[in-house]
Amino acid sequence: MTLKENVVGVQHLGIPVWDLEGARHWYEEVLGFEAAYQKQVFYPARFDVVYLQQHDLTVELCCPPAHTHRALRERGHGVMAHYAMDAPDFTACAKRVAARG
Repeated sequence: MTLKENVVGVQHLGIPVWDLEGARHWYEEVLGFEAAYQKQVFYPARFDVVYLQQHDLTVELCCPPAHTHRALRERGHGVMAHYAMDAPDFTACAKRVAARG
């Protein structure tokens, strides 16, 4: 199976924000997204995260710890930090990517 066959879509877009509730409100009220779920992630420090959906698009808003805000200020509030792809066979996809360097 090639990567082209194994990557079937975008799972989510990750966007760091300073004010999680303010950003969540803006995505819901202005853009029409709906909250799917909220959680805390511990990598490498605690992040508060909310996933919002509109049709087949999922946005992950994450509020990093205060001590990391310097990096957020340099990159900019609300600028996409990462994206995740859907792969029905993640293990095969990861092995293929690793083999290709």
